[in-house]
Amino acid sequence: MTHPSTEEIGRIIAHMGGNDEKGSLVRLRHS
Repeated sequence: MTHPSTEEIGRIIAHMGGNDEKGSLVRLRHS
């Protein structure tokens, strides 16, 4: 398996509706 690059992670986070990376990561941890 290939690990997603930082750019790819950023894109995924953006698609999840959070432009703020930290806010999105916090949201992911709580869900």
